[in-house]
Amino acid sequence: MQKMKLEYAQTLLEGGYAFGNRFFSCHDDLLVVTVDDYPYRDFYAATKLKDGELQVDDEGYVNFSAVNPVVDEETRFF
Repeated sequence: MQKMKLEYAQTLLEGGYAFGNRFFSCHDDLLVVTVDDYPYRDFYAATKLKDGELQVDDEGYVNFSAVNPVVDEETRFF
């Protein structure tokens, strides 16, 4: 799991880049990012959104967990 301050995670939600993480996809209340720290393979992390907004834990951090997204003709990027 990776934790990130809300202001940096918001940059990702807006399609940006923060601390080795790059926006990948946002669909069905799930923000998926690529993690550049893994040079020899693709690594993805995601966090759930609620009504399109990032959620924070008790310490004020957004939590990202490892995921294996399925990328096909139905995948939406926006």
